Amino acid sequence: MAWIGQAPHIFAGSLAQNVTLGRSLDAPDSLPQALHLAGVDLVAAGRGSAPVGVGGTGLPGGLAGRLALARVAATPQAGLILADEPTAHLDAATAAEITEGLLALARGHTLIVATHDPELAARMDRIIRLDGIGMETAA
Repeated sequence: MAWIGQAPHIFAGSLAQNVTLGRSLDAPDSLPQALHLAGVDLVAAGRGSAPVGVGGTGLPGGLAGRLALARVAATPQAGLILADEPTAHLDAATAAEITEGLLALARGHTLIVATHDPELAARMDRIIRLDGIGMETAA
């Protein structure tokens, strides 16, 4: 299983360490491929092993979501990808890029997305609306 939250946590360490999360990857080219698929390969190359601060201090906006995508790409054995509001708090262009990356990574896997983003929801094969669940109506 792979998880993408609406506010992915960035740990103190390099971008590569934030993708691998201390795991050994199956193939030597897995990390560069994961970074490329998430669109952070050029940023990672420019930063090298320079550490980032906890929470992504010093990183441009939207990079946390891209690192979360790279984590998924570095976990190809995950048959299930869960994404909670992966485009929340992003500008339209970055949200579109995250959506495209997520859909590309989900090919051949099961993807479950919780979202309020109508553009992301429209790209899903099946939509289950949860309107009004657990809510009482006034008489």
